Amino acid sequence: MKHYYLFILILVAILFFSSCLSTKEWKEEQFLLVQPQIIGFKNAPYDRLYYFMRPKPNRRFLGRPIWAGIYQSASKKFNPDIYRKNIEKIIKKYDIKIANAKADKKPKQEKRLENKKEKKIKQQEISIQEGNWLMRVVGEKPVFLDTALVRETAQEMQEFLRKQGFFQGKVNPEIKYLRSKRATVVYNIQENQPTFFGNTYYLTKNKHIDSVLLATKKITVLKEGSMFNSEKIDVERKRIVDLLRQNGYLHFNQQFINFKIDTLHFNFKVDTIKKIYPDSTLMARAAKNKRDAYVTVIINEPEKGSHKKWEVQSVITTILHENKKKTIINDTIISPRTSIIYTDKNEKIKYSPKVLDQRIKVLPKTLFDVNKEMDTQRLLTSMDIFKFITLREDTTGGKLKTNIFLTPLDKHQFTNELGFNVLQGLPGPFVNFSFKNRNTFKGCEVFETSLRFTIDGQTGFLQDRQLYTNQEIGLNTSLNFPRVLLLRKLLSKKTRSNIESFSPSTRISLGYNFVKRPEYTRQNLTAAITYRGQMRNSTYNFTLSELSLVNTTEIRDDFRKLLEDLERQGVPIIQSFNRALVSSVYFIYTYNNNNGNESKTSHLIRVLAETGGNVFNFINRNTPLSTDGKIFGLQYFQYWKLNTTFTYNLPLKKKNHLLAFRLNGGIANSFGGSNTLPYEKFFFAGGGSSIRAWRPRSLGPGEYSPSMNTDGTFNYIEQPGEIILEGNIEYRLPLFSFFRWAFFVDAGNIWTTKDDRNRVGAKFEPTRFLQQVAIGSGMGLRMNFPFLLLRFDFGVKVYDPARSFENRWVIQDFNFSDVFRKNLVVLNLGIGYPF
Repeated sequence: MKHYYLFILILVAILFFSSCLSTKEWKEEQFLLVQPQIIGFKNAPYDRLYYFMRPKPNRRFLGRPIWAGIYQSASKKFNPDIYRKNIEKIIKKYDIKIANAKADKKPKQEKRLENKKEKKIKQQEISIQEGNWLMRVVGEKPVFLDTALVRETAQEMQEFLRKQGFFQGKVNPEIKYLRSKRATVVYNIQENQPTFFGNTYYLTKNKHIDSVLLATKKITVLKEGSMFNSEKIDVERKRIVDLLRQNGYLHFNQQFINFKIDTLHFNFKVDTIKKIYPDSTLMARAAKNKRDAYVTVIINEPEKGSHKKWEVQSVITTILHENKKKTIINDTIISPRTSIIYTDKNEKIKYSPKVLDQRIKVLPKTLFDVNKEMDTQRLLTSMDIFKFITLREDTTGGKLKTNIFLTPLDKHQFTNELGFNVLQGLPGPFVNFSFKNRNTFKGCEVFETSLRFTIDGQTGFLQDRQLYTNQEIGLNTSLNFPRVLLLRKLLSKKTRSNIESFSPSTRISLGYNFVKRPEYTRQNLTAAITYRGQMRNSTYNFTLSELSLVNTTEIRDDFRKLLEDLERQGVPIIQSFNRALVSSVYFIYTYNNNNGNESKTSHLIRVLAETGGNVFNFINRNTPLSTDGKIFGLQYFQYWKLNTTFTYNLPLKKKNHLLAFRLNGGIANSFGGSNTLPYEKFFFAGGGSSIRAWRPRSLGPGEYSPSMNTDGTFNYIEQPGEIILEGNIEYRLPLFSFFRWAFFVDAGNIWTTKDDRNRVGAKFEPTRFLQQVAIGSGMGLRMNFPFLLLRFDFGVKVYDPARSFENRWVIQDFNFSDVFRKNLVVLNLGIGYPF
């Protein structure tokens, strides 16, 4: 093993020194650009200034431009003539094959060969233009100082300062030549006196527009006294357009708005202002030497006439069908509730106008409102009934008619998936078959059933630590209604109207799940009714009732013995493996503004509130059906659970560099006649999406010390807890091509809410829990393919609360020679980011 690590170190050293840059072949005027600096700024955002910097220097590792060195080394062996000869060979080879296919009258084969020929030639042409594989994919072309680009950068930064309110700002670039033909640039920023927004005035000939603008002036972003920023001007322009298009002005757009910025108005000395406006706020601002920009917003009229306020006269919803010939059938229904006209020119209307009325917010005899059109589009899309949804305004004859065209999705849809599943263990294959039936009862319902089979690798709960396979089979059936069922009559008309803007739906589901683990075999039969709503980035799920019949059909003997030992010591986890009837009510709120754009800040908030067993508690008190916490001979549980997760992605100044944060906290507890939680409701720590230096579900609880192996390592087994606290921070950055890497630190643990005689130190104590927070660190390699992200995270224990207090900083005992022999490094495989 020592020879193995020596080989790795030698390989790294060879790569390191072979990537050193040589200056012998550089021209006299060529200087390698070293990291430029931006100094002198106080208020201007650094990341925005850095964006203008050109050229960007080469990336570095341990202070060296490794990738530029690799490029230079690879370029010495690059010969474009080799690729030109390859092109000649490809043309000769495929011309013969294409001629043979043409002679045999095989046009499809001929076309396929032509495409293949073009693809191979293109690959060789790319190599001629961009270099060999090391140059294109791994290496990075050395970046030299370009004085012309430096001047352009300074000009662009200066223009940016003006847009940020520093009208007198200056940028002075200074080039510094270093030894070994290196050079750097220092951009000295002089912001000088900033400019602040003064009063904002609106000028328009249209009295109604004037009243609308004045009524909403308080919500303008051009706040008096705030620092001037040209981006706020753009925001105000968009706000005015949206505002007027919400108030009937269909054809209003940004071309009708002009902004006049006056930075000289009232720009007098303090003494002059004191004479003219002795009691004004302008006097106070002038005394502080503040410069103001007064904004005049000019609303221009059209070339002909004036801005017209439009009222929707009629709304016509037309059902369109793909690949269907027109027939003589022309079915039309006028909704008595909304007067919306529904028409289908191919067949009888099969979609309930009553249901569609709830989703269409554009109504006859109302002012045009662009927001209502957007809401209509969103609400109809969320139904999973229509493939295309198009809204068009028709002003022919001087009257506004809104046309809504709906193209349905296929009524029946079969899908199948084959892939890899990675949760807390090793990746394993899964196969999923699903069937959808849309508009099942002609009320825009969606019936769906799916079958899923999964196999993955998992270490066992017990002490043998062997690798086993988990098998899981799931059969789920659901019926989705695009409205609120059961509770609708209990809600007021106003409440129902407000709920409809959240795209409400009701899901009735029935599912069967079979799980076979090394220690036990378990079956679940679950029925639930769930209400779901969505508004922009927020999702609301309220499960009114979930009822699960749990049956553990097989328990391994040594695992049963462990559970019985725990029960004798006051830890009744074995009750979680009895035949049970689990009822619960829960609410989940999720906010997620991450649209996949890593260049923008994003965050996710998920809150779960759950309670279970209340129905059975009522039965137990009022009927003789249940005794000893059981009903019909089945164990039931009374419990409550709270869990909150927060993630935050912060892009850094360098492209594709990002800091990701995660916080996770939760508590669960039993009450009433129950002594424990259902096993699925416990918290677990450790694994690829938790504390990555510990194996899945093996960390904690608290400072509990598991049994010791003969080699001095702990024998970590699956550990449930009722309290969880976790924090993660991860620095993600590009490596080369589609490869990325990451450095991370994880901290957290689980605890129990009660004393556990079998697990000393497991209970959460407010004065001691910080000493029991486990810390792990490591690095990860990510392969970011267009269709998935494959993740390899290597976690190392830094602080292990399971050890004696003086020996918990285990990182100081880290030894490369014992990494794999003592399981000091935990490899986590995953698909997608951990959070």
